Amino acid sequence: MGLLAEELELSHDAERRAELASMQIKAIALSVEARKHALVEELARGSTRRSA
Repeated sequence: MGLLAEELELSHDAERRAELASMQIKAIALSVEARKHALVEELARGSTRRSA
């Protein structure tokens, strides 16, 4: 994500900046979604261990 932020900072084209910002937001959303799934799996494993 560092490259996106750097290019966004350096870009002077408004359309390109909007595109880069959109890509950055999507990358953050995907990262949050992946973390959420990892936490759910971790909780499910813990729940399974407790009930065994």
